[in-house]
Amino acid sequence: MGRDGGTRLARRAAWVALCGTLAAASGARADIGLGDVPLPRSNWTLFTGATRTDNATLSQGGPSDTIATAGGSLDFFRDTDRLHADINGVLSTDKYLDNSFPTYVRGRLIANTAYQFIEERLSWTATDTYGQVNADPLAPAVPTNLVNANVFATGPDARIPLAAATDLALGARYSQTDFGRNATVEVNDRRYSGNVGVIHRLSAATAVSINASASRTDYRTEGSPSYDETEAFLRLQFRRARTDFTLDAGAAELKERDSTVHDPLLRATLLRQMTPSSSVYLEVGSEFQDAGLAFQSALTGKELNGGQLYYGNGPGGVNNGAIGTLPADVILTQNALRADYARISLDYTRQRTGFDVTAGERRERYQFGGADFDRNIFLATALITRQFRPTLDGHILVTYMRRSPEGAQPADRTKQGEAALEWKPGSMLTVTLAYQRDDRSADVGGFAYVDNRVFLGLTFRGGAQPQAPGGPGAAPVGPGGQAQ
Repeated sequence: MGRDGGTRLARRAAWVALCGTLAAASGARADIGLGDVPLPRSNWTLFTGATRTDNATLSQGGPSDTIATAGGSLDFFRDTDRLHADINGVLSTDKYLDNSFPTYVRGRLIANTAYQFIEERLSWTATDTYGQVNADPLAPAVPTNLVNANVFATGPDARIPLAAATDLALGARYSQTDFGRNATVEVNDRRYSGNVGVIHRLSAATAVSINASASRTDYRTEGSPSYDETEAFLRLQFRRARTDFTLDAGAAELKERDSTVHDPLLRATLLRQMTPSSSVYLEVGSEFQDAGLAFQSALTGKELNGGQLYYGNGPGGVNNGAIGTLPADVILTQNALRADYARISLDYTRQRTGFDVTAGERRERYQFGGADFDRNIFLATALITRQFRPTLDGHILVTYMRRSPEGAQPADRTKQGEAALEWKPGSMLTVTLAYQRDDRSADVGGFAYVDNRVFLGLTFRGGAQPQAPGGPGAAPVGPGGQAQ
């Protein structure tokens, strides 16, 4: 993100907040709105720190450098009779003291807002997802290779009672995707979509619905092809004392000019609380996406993607001012893709010790002549947290990612390890010391590197403590304790 990125990020956050999360029946899907609502929270941080790296350019034999970082973050949630607002953002500035790169501003924003004109009947939503991706997915995630990415969507939702336990759900969206001016391919687009669904509540905890949606995507580059997508599916959703389950099953069609692709549609999630201390989260899916939807899924944790677990995972976590070396993993191309994904997460938490392990795979198949981009991504992480004393916490994070292209692109493998200590001398101040090692190997020379980083930082925290429930079904959490 360039120097003007901070202003743009703040402006978007303010606009979305005033417009008033993606409602349960929003976008192209009707939902039944099961689940507990988190308690209100309003948290912010100011942070500063320094990272010493022995490979600032993430290349073979790259130079060492010291990176000074300063920034802040916001985590805000409110849910009233009229207004729903869920905003999580971070903004920081990195100064390379030995001039490996110019000063760089980076950030992330996930903002979901909705305003109900008629309670549970008519609402308007606005959402914004902002962050960075690699212009060249094979090149290292350094400032000269990062592209600002933003997906904004807005539109109305309506529910019309048909019977005592049956509603008609209607929705429409206009969305706009921007990947910055320095993208290697012009993939900025506008998307128009609408959905209709009939929802029947079998009980207070179970509902079924039949849904249909249609969308059109227009790229803003003159002469670029547009494409249309339609979906028709059944949804089953239920919540029990220890189980949440959602299943979408149907068919999807993707059409570009004279070419049409028909495929099954599947989206399923299961969250099971096995014991008071442990839970399991399962997710599988198969659906059409484009670069913008893939980026949005990566940052919001909708499904497995290279950026979902890595984004901001620098030493100590992004909100402590560390350097995140792997942003969202998205290929910038106008070709739509079919994404098949599966993920499993196991979580164990006791009073002072936590353990989380996640593994999954994502299969991308690009349509309409984009087979050269086809690839498989495998990702596994293990996180151990420990409270040694009331004022001293620590964690160890290990990650492994393997990208195996089936087209012309070379394969690569990244191993990352991190160990960190957080000392809290006061209720609002945290001192973080962390070490991180990245080891990347690739089938083509020039893309492999080893990088060692040590981070020391100060974080000043304010506001009420977060009250949202955790667990693997929640948004992914980085080492700094902030949702990614």
